Amino acid sequence: MGAVADARLVSAGIRYTLLDDYHFKNAGVAEDELFGYYVTEDEAKLVAVLPGSERLRYLIPFAEPEESINYLRGIAEKHPGAVLFFGDDGEKFGSWPGTKEHVYQNGG
Repeated sequence: MGAVADARLVSAGIRYTLLDDYHFKNAGVAEDELFGYYVTEDEAKLVAVLPGSERLRYLIPFAEPEESINYLRGIAEKHPGAVLFFGDDGEKFGSWPGTKEHVYQNGG
């Protein structure tokens, strides 16, 4: 599969996907331009690509909830109407060493 918007994705019913913001940054997209989504196409088939927030991936579940709230509040103040995306494969919620205790036993 070459392009993100591979026409086969659209044919399978996929209209959007999450991609780590790291990839956007490496492509030259500025941090301040990652508070929405991008559209890409292949063979005139469109897919929305949502930049997953690296900052949120590390705040959740390791930081106190107030840190996440303060981060989001700061983004909202600086970028009214901004949208942030978060997705994780779940490793930090029990598979990584020490995370089962942190999340489930210690209430992290």
